[in-house]
Formats: sequence, structure tokens, C-alpha cells
Amino acid sequence: MVTAKSLIIIIVALVAVLVAAIHFKLFDKGVAALIKGLVYYPDKTLVADPSAAGLAYQSIDFQAGDATPLHGWWIEGEMDAPAIILFHGNAGNISHRIYLAAELRKKLGVAIFLFDYRGFGRSEGEPFEAGLYADGMAAARLVKDKGWAENGLIYFGRSLGAAVALQTALDLAPDGLVLEAPFTSVREMGGHHYPLFKPPARFNKIEAYDSLEKAAEITSPLMVMHGRLDRIAPFEMGRKIFERSTVAKTFIELPNSDHEDGFITDHDIYIKGWREFLERFKN
Repeated sequence: MVTAKSLIIIIVALVAVLVAAIHFKLFDKGVAALIKGLVYYPDKTLVADPSAAGLAYQSIDFQAGDATPLHGWWIEGEMDAPAIILFHGNAGNISHRIYLAAELRKKLGVAIFLFDYRGFGRSEGEPFEAGLYADGMAAARLVKDKGWAENGLIYFGRSLGAAVALQTALDLAPDGLVLEAPFTSVREMGGHHYPLFKPPARFNKIEAYDSLEKAAEITSPLMVMHGRLDRIAPFEMGRKIFERSTVAKTFIELPNSDHEDGFITDHDIYIKGWREFLERFKN
């Protein structure tokens, strides 16, 4: 027979369990939000368009597979030149990559499609890992469906964009894959920059972007470019991804470069690496 005293104990225990569960859930949500806050720094304002760098372009509105509205710019290339899809990093938007695109277009003659992930620039929604992969796939399908890839298609991912480009390459293989300043995974990046912040293992799959784990699955010719002085994604991370891959591959060390500034600080090495990689696409 349950006494009044034992009933009170049971009720108190149940309340304690409920409170603990609520706090646990709130803790999980808080940690997940913190991780996402450290990964994404989108900017909704486009500060310029390609005409600022003397480039003619088309503004393209398209949708991800889940119907999220996305936006990008198509820059026509020279006749018989391959097309590049530029997967930018975790901050800003495509307007902050105009001068990189202009340098590639003017020096290499390539066509370029720049697009913003969900939550960046004019693209709607909120960024999250699976969503960015869907956005990358939508961009790749768009370029193929438009017939813009007839002379070859290269995915070019920089920093976080390297992880998105790599996953897109596994889902829909391009003719070539270029990764600039890639990192191995968000967890390793977190351990490098915030050694005291160690989320429980159950958070490993939240915004994981585990490129090192996927590198062996790459089937397209690969070029990895990495700044020796990179203070964001350490140089060794790029080497690890390169060494894990098993395809025809090239590694370009940018000796004077930090994170994503190689086209400026090591300009000649940067452009030479691109030219040699593009030789394989000549008819």
C-alpha cells in the first residue's frame, strides 16, 4: 500500500526528473545554437554587383530541392572555357567575392556562377548543414540544366564552401574539384580555436562538415590550395584532406597567404596553379 509519505516522495522524484529533462533539453538547444552561431556569419546586404568589376552578368533566381528561394550571378566565359561554380565561405555573401571572380574571369577566361546559400545575400531561409548541401546541389543542377557546363564543370569551394563543394561533388560529380583553405571538420576547427569548449559527443553531427571523412570518396580530379600562414583553417588540415583523397590530385602551397587571400598575396602561384589544372579541360 502506497502511503502519503511515499506518494510525496514519488511525486517529488518525478518532478525532479521532469525538471532535469527540461534543463537537459534547453542545454542541448543552447549548445546547438552556440555551435551554429560560431559557424555562420551571413550578411543579407549585397554591397555591389559584378558590373563594379567591369563584368557583364545575369541575376539568377532559383530554388533548392526543398523550395527555398536562392539567388546567384552568372558570368559568361570565353568560348570553349569551362564553367566554375563558386562555393563561398561562412561569412558575407557573393558581393564580397566579386573581385576574386573578376580575377578568375579575366586571367583564365572561365565562366563563373556565384550563388548564396540560404540565409546569405538575397537567398531566403536559415543556414544549416543539410540545407547548404541542398543549395549546392541546386546550383550544380542549375548550371548543368542551363547547358552552361558543356566545356567542363569545376566546383570551387573556399573554407566552409570547400566542405559544401566536396559533398556536392559526391552527390553529383563535376569534371574537377578545387578546394581552397579547406578544414577537416567543424569539431576539429572548434578544438583548434576553442580548446576549452568541448561539447559532448552527441553534438558531433551538428554542423559537422566532416570533409576529412569524405575525402576518400572523391572521384573527380582534385586541386587543393592552402595558405601556409592560415590562422583560421590550419595548413595541415588541407594537407590531411589532400592525402586522404585517392584521385589524380595537385596540392598548391601558398607560402605567403593567410586564409583565402592567396589570389592577392601569392597571385602568380595561385593563377599558375589554376592554369595548369585547367589544361585538362582543353579540347
